[in-house]
Amino acid sequence: IAINAEDKMARFDVIADEFLDGLTYPITLGEIYSQLCDFVGVSTVTTSFINSTRSFEASPVLTQNITARDILSWIAEAACSIARMTRDGRVELAWFNDTSVSIPMDQYFSIEVAEYDVPSIDKLQVSGSETDIGVIIGTGTNGYQIVDNPYLAGLTDEEIRTYGEPIYNRLAAFEAFSPILAHAVCDWSIQAGDMITIVLDGVSYKFPIYC
Repeated sequence: IAINAEDKMARFDVIADEFLDGLTYPITLGEIYSQLCDFVGVSTVTTSFINSTRSFEASPVLTQNITARDILSWIAEAACSIARMTRDGRVELAWFNDTSVSIPMDQYFSIEVAEYDVPSIDKLQVSGSETDIGVIIGTGTNGYQIVDNPYLAGLTDEEIRTYGEPIYNRLAAFEAFSPILAHAVCDWSIQAGDMITIVLDGVSYKFPIYC
């Protein structure tokens, strides 16, 4: 039997102009997230997150035909999180966590370990457009760029930096890793945001699952 199915994340694929117009200000980012989940009919397990207490006096979203998924992606980016569905059908803003999952050599069919490491992020750039220098946090060479996120916009460098620094701190704490492509025996417990281990010739490689 072959089954193609969608989880409740598909409920965010609706135009949310009505939702944005119905918000009452001042409002925090956490309240926007909670009300967005109510709007699409999905409950959440997340009650607080990075920048969840940021307050807005008016809507920072000025364009039309915005989907609920767009709004959720902006919130997740401002929270330095992965928006994912839990196994009981609730949305969660999660981050990478170590798991107890370790795949031994006799449980995969093929494996390809990259000949390079993805280095740690040592710089964050928050800008309003591709051509805008914006606010730069950190002084390294491996940067992560956030572009045109209305929930991270601000009138001053100090204001944007206040909300960008906790994002930078979480990104910078993520250790370098070797990308791996493996075809292995299925483990249904693995999901986006997990850090799992795979063993090759006695060497353990820890790496993140993105999707």
